[in-house]
Amino acid sequence: MTKYDHQFDDIPVVDTRDPGRLREPVEVLQVTLTYSKGGEGYRPEPRGWTLRVQPMSYVRPEPGVVIQRYTPTEGVRRFILEVQRASMKGQREAIAKAEMVLPSLVQFCLEHNPHLRVVTETDAEVA
Repeated sequence: MTKYDHQFDDIPVVDTRDPGRLREPVEVLQVTLTYSKGGEGYRPEPRGWTLRVQPMSYVRPEPGVVIQRYTPTEGVRRFILEVQRASMKGQREAIAKAEMVLPSLVQFCLEHNPHLRVVTETDAEVA
């Protein structure tokens, strides 16, 4: 991550394929706003900020060891703001736009991963 990237709070989710597995591994939707310089290539991207929502699992096989697992095709990303150069002002504007777009991206990610759902208060009581 660069100094202009922003990590939002993870959104806890539960994998409904195995309802008894609420504590391990930890399932979350990781939300990240990243800055890219853009560039040429197979798929040229503009310079600016991109919002990503990615389902992740954190497994702790032994004390002090954490393994992060994810499937690249399960997440979603959206270009938020095009800029000429990186700046704190641009970052603040990108964060504001990302907060408006975030609910629809989370909903899209959950619709395309029907085995996941956001953890509710009743799930927290079961754990």
